[in-house]
Amino acid sequence: MSEKVLKNKKAEKGSKDSSKSVELEHKSIEDFIKKSKELVAELSYEQCLHELDLILDQIQGSNILVNELQRSYIKGKIYLEHCEKLLDKVEQDVILVDESSIGKKEDSI
Repeated sequence: MSEKVLKNKKAEKGSKDSSKSVELEHKSIEDFIKKSKELVAELSYEQCLHELDLILDQIQGSNILVNELQRSYIKGKIYLEHCEKLLDKVEQDVILVDESSIGKKEDSI
């Protein structure tokens, strides 16, 4: 085989290996997100805020690897989304309580 053909075959193999690596990494991230969401779903608002503080301290206070930075960002986003969901629920509860208590006051007037 010519040297050019060998180089092309190596390049193709490298491209395939790279694609597999990216697919595995993507699958790994998807699994990480799924597991993180499951764990975070059980936490309170205060626990999530505490975890967000820890992530922020870790990012600000050390040399963090890119892979760790990516995972910290993902976890932070999941914690933040959970906090927003919990706040929305509390807001809806307050609205319901307010509406029911206002309705009772108007009835008694």
